[in-house]
Order: sequence, then structure tokens, then C-alpha cells
Amino acid sequence: MNYYTYKVVHQDTGEYYYGSRKSNGTPEKDTKYLGSPTVWLPEKSKLNKTIIGKWEDEKEALIEEAKLVRKYIKDPLNRNYHIPNIKFNLYKRTSKKWLIETYGEEKGLERYNKICEKRVRTRMENDGYKHTEKTKEKLKNSGTLFEKGDKPWNTGRKLSEEHVENIKKTWHSDKRMKLMQSNTYKSKMSKALSGEKNPMSNKSLKDVWTEKYGPEEAEKRYLAWREKKKGQKAWNKGLKKT
Repeated sequence: MNYYTYKVVHQDTGEYYYGSRKSNGTPEKDTKYLGSPTVWLPEKSKLNKTIIGKWEDEKEALIEEAKLVRKYIKDPLNRNYHIPNIKFNLYKRTSKKWLIETYGEEKGLERYNKICEKRVRTRMENDGYKHTEKTKEKLKNSGTLFEKGDKPWNTGRKLSEEHVENIKKTWHSDKRMKLMQSNTYKSKMSKALSGEKNPMSNKSLKDVWTEKYGPEEAEKRYLAWREKKKGQKAWNKGLKKT
């Protein structure tokens, strides 16, 4: 087995890509392989390949590839979007800030957008996924799947006083409350949930039920809800505006 590092260059644009490769034959005869970039997808007939170095094992070839990519990663013509041998940290390596700092603004944003597109596609594909009856039974027995009429695992259980106090400290700490009551925070939340950004914009509760259950069921639920609300006082009645 032969190990080598290579560089492919686009004849028209000057864009280039570094990589490492193992092959049964000599590197010079491995002419059909022109890299496997996942973001940059040029017309391979316009790529020229150059052998940069030959190595005794795969690890040496990968280390040399990493050095080359790291050296030229912010070059606008460089089309590498991954530096090999970085300690794996999925959250860090997919954050917008880290990608821009590592690859430069243009390339970092391009890679970030590709990652976001891939995540959306995955979610869409998984939306239609259904567990088999066998898997459902396993999940139900483990307490992680509930069906209509099932009682939750924590029914009748009470939290200890210590647990309650810890929750209060977390959610009602002075620092957190001051932040949430600040005008800056209120302004940001208002902008984030105003107009069309608000999922309930120009919608009533009846509209939501109509979309979910159909007009007949929505009408029944709406009438029942109105009946239940009769005589109840509004939660903000008597409160002064701040």
C-alpha cells in the first residue's frame, strides 16, 4: 500500500484542494482519483493533480495534509473546509463563531450554511419516521414512551424541599430576574416576537385548533373552552401597568 499527499488545481479559477490518499499502485499512476471534497464540487475534467509527498504510513500522510490545509486555510482560493487531526468536538466545530475564526468569514459562513442545510434535510427526512411496534414496546417498558391514558412515571411523587429550593435559586436568582426585567432584554424579546415572527401573529386559538383538528372538532373545543372561561377573572385584572 502507498500513501501520499496531493494537490488538485482548477484550470480556469485557480482554486485548489489538498488531500491525502492510500492506493495499491504508485501515486503517479493513481491519476483517476482527483480528491473527494464535499463542499467544493468542481468539474473534475478541469482539475490538475500534483503529488506533493510520499509517506510510509497513513498517519504521516494525514499529518502532512493537516499542515498544508492549516497553512492555507484562509486563502480565498483554498477549497478545503476541514483540518484533519483536530480533536473532535462536534458542537465547537459546527458553531458559526468557530468556523469563521478558523476558516475566515467567507469560507466559514459558507461551511456553516451547508451544515444548517444538512441538519434541515435530516429533520425533514426524520419527520416521517415511525417506530416499529417492537421498539414502541421497549420504549414504553423503559418509561420513555407514553400513549394516551398512560400515567407519567412521576405521578404522585413530590419533590424534596431541597430540590424545590435549588430550582428557585436557579430560576429566580437576583441576577436572572434583573436580566429579565431589564429594558434591554424586554426590547430584544419584543423585536424577536413581533409581527410575523410571532407564531400566533394574526391567529386565534380557534384558528390553531382548526388547522390541527379540522373545523368541526375545533368548534366543539372552542365552545367548551368558552364555557369553562365563563366567570373567571382575567389574570391581569387590577394590576398596574409598569
